[in-house]
Amino acid sequence: MSLVVLHVARKQLKRQQRMRGDMIQRMLLVNHNNTPYGRQDLEAGVPREEQWMCEICDFCNHVTKPSCVLCGTERGFSLTATLLGTSAPHSDVDSSASSSQVRRPSMRRDSVTMPQTSRLSFVDRNKAFKIRRLNARQAAARKRKEWVRKVGADGRGYWTRKQANEGEGFVARVVRSPNEDELRLTFAPTSRENAVTSFDGNEIHAQDLEILHVVAAMPFQEKYAWFVQQTQGLMKTWKDGRLKIKVHRDNVLVESFEQVLGMQKQHIYMPLRIEFIGETGLDAGGLEREWFSILTQELFDESLGLFQACHKDVGAFYIDPNSAEITKDHLLYFKATGRLLGRALLSGHLLTARPCLPLLKHILGVPISFNDIQYLDPQKYSGLRWIEENNNVECLDLYFSTTEVCQGNKTVEVDLKPNGRNILVTDENKAEYLQLTLRYLMLDRCAAQLQHLLVGLFEVVPQEMLMVFDYQELELVMCGVPDIDVEDWKANTQYSPELVSSPVLEWFWEVVSSFSSEDKARLLQFATGSSRTPIQGFKALVSYDGQICPFSLQGIPFSDTAYPRAHTCFNRIDLPLYETKEQLQDVLTVVINTEITGFTEE
Repeated sequence: MSLVVLHVARKQLKRQQRMRGDMIQRMLLVNHNNTPYGRQDLEAGVPREEQWMCEICDFCNHVTKPSCVLCGTERGFSLTATLLGTSAPHSDVDSSASSSQVRRPSMRRDSVTMPQTSRLSFVDRNKAFKIRRLNARQAAARKRKEWVRKVGADGRGYWTRKQANEGEGFVARVVRSPNEDELRLTFAPTSRENAVTSFDGNEIHAQDLEILHVVAAMPFQEKYAWFVQQTQGLMKTWKDGRLKIKVHRDNVLVESFEQVLGMQKQHIYMPLRIEFIGETGLDAGGLEREWFSILTQELFDESLGLFQACHKDVGAFYIDPNSAEITKDHLLYFKATGRLLGRALLSGHLLTARPCLPLLKHILGVPISFNDIQYLDPQKYSGLRWIEENNNVECLDLYFSTTEVCQGNKTVEVDLKPNGRNILVTDENKAEYLQLTLRYLMLDRCAAQLQHLLVGLFEVVPQEMLMVFDYQELELVMCGVPDIDVEDWKANTQYSPELVSSPVLEWFWEVVSSFSSEDKARLLQFATGSSRTPIQGFKALVSYDGQICPFSLQGIPFSDTAYPRAHTCFNRIDLPLYETKEQLQDVLTVVINTEITGFTEE
């Protein structure tokens, strides 16, 4: 009897799995060859004329975007537009009059006349004023092309900088210690560093360098499509096997990192499937997204002690220099973090926390300079800037040392050079002091952690593949679009027939449009397992293995359930056909204010 029951159960399970596979295939977008679309296919055929260029950062945005996805600047903003309505010099001469018949000056604002030289200087001053008023995100994006790799006639690479008078830049490089038994990170000046070497010090092959040069010059959309194609080429297929991570929901971080660190290099590119122990639900992408979201929220929480907020205005994170005080295994955690970030880049998973600009530069191998301190510690930068620009710094009674605040608010003095705590900073040696402070803040105090993070990351995604991006583009790749565009969401949604003929559809979008940015993100998290919008917008939502799976709304009878049901693997919400808009608004408000973990029927 028991064998019969077991046989029936197995047949039923196979039937459910087959039906589930059929459902997934129906949800996926396919091309004319009946093969599923991937993220790399989305930019094909997008006309360049359907884009507008941001004047702040020179990023090309789709014509439907009201603001720049890279820096947030509103469309139409101009650095050169003035109160007069135009930046071009204009004349008050009446074109219908003779050269001797010049109109008398008018007091109207739109007719003010200025001498040519004065007019140009006014425009320049106005532009400089606007640049000074840019927020941190805009200012960073505007300088994203500050450093450029060049290759000399001798084949050696070197760095060029738009403003050569800004001072020396430095890049992090791995070198072998004097005793030859271990590797360590060091800060190498750009003037002595070969710009076409990777993080580990190996020179990039000339053929690869030529490809990277061509791709780096492409518009971002084409560049990103190339990157996705390259990373998909690294991934194994289901036929090669799969990696399964099994974790308890209340111990996600520790159990996940143990398994991530245990991955053999030959298994890193296998398809990943997640199982929350003690819970039902088969993973077709949604569980993996939720697992990644929970894991990264814990990982970048300051209370954990591995990372810390470094710029409150932009919500960015950097390595906590005191991570060793949390656990003796902290370096393994950073290596696991690197591997996790690499898998996220392969799968298109997005971070809710943002890496700060210096960390992005470290990942790309782009030079770090004195001005970058402002993105790590704005208050510290302000003080150092004063030292750089003023004389008689002896009155500050500063020495070649700095203090670190450790656990329990304990302070420790650290020398920036041998016996530094006894060497006074003067006008004569302040340049050295500023350079050593830069090195300490950006590298020395967290060199071991940074090295392990980068090693883990580049085990999964070769650094050369990332070098085609600038740091602002890399942030976009890793974090997606911060703002949710409801019109884009709406335009890329599929509906069931019963919902199309119901007023509930219109009510749904009216309610979503009324939500705050945070509430929209929580609803997106509920529906897809991620609170961030993909780089390419809602058209780029995926199911398993990076295959396009549009967001959909399925109307169901109101009697079935009082609340919507989410199917995160399919990016779908089953929406009861409520009788009033107020009912719909009430239940959606409850949904987004409930802890969004766990899965509904899959």
